[in-house]
Amino acid sequence: MRVLYLESDPMWMHGLPGGFRDAGYEVLVSSPVSREHLRHILNEFSPDFMITVGSTKDNSPQNQRWLSQVIHETSIPHIYWATEDPIYMLTCSLPY
Repeated sequence: MRVLYLESDPMWMHGLPGGFRDAGYEVLVSSPVSREHLRHILNEFSPDFMITVGSTKDNSPQNQRWLSQVIHETSIPHIYWATEDPIYMLTCSLPY
């Protein structure tokens, strides 16, 4: 399976992706950067599912708006790992 892990924060990009790799998954770790960049990654990598985590720079409320739109345009399952709840439940988890 192919996993797209949308995060660039070193605290979050070295743990979970490595676990998926150890389990035999193909993993692409990438910062979403922009709508166009994310669409390009989705078309080129063609993941089976994508993951976002916590309240990070990449997963800011501003990015979350367009990330949600792009995610909903696809049939690719999105997993949001709520690492910061309940503190960011209203601003981060529930909007997804």
